Amino acid sequence: MGLISIAASLPSFASVASVLRGTDMVALMPARLQSTTFQGLYFCDAPFKTPKDTISAIWHVRVDASHRQKWMRNMIEF
Repeated sequence: MGLISIAASLPSFASVASVLRGTDMVALMPARLQSTTFQGLYFCDAPFKTPKDTISAIWHVRVDASHRQKWMRNMIEF
């Protein structure tokens, strides 16, 4: 196996599709995104074990005490 060269590091998956189109680059990302802006790109399993997805809930500190925010956070299993 040859060396892996990282061509780009992006802050989110939102821009990956536009970067990949028209190039020979490959990206590792969750398969669940396949039906979003990644339509028309090829997906396959990685040839090695990858970690499970971690989904985190985040919110701004100014709404931390909000009754609506607290209600919503209580509705989601953490």
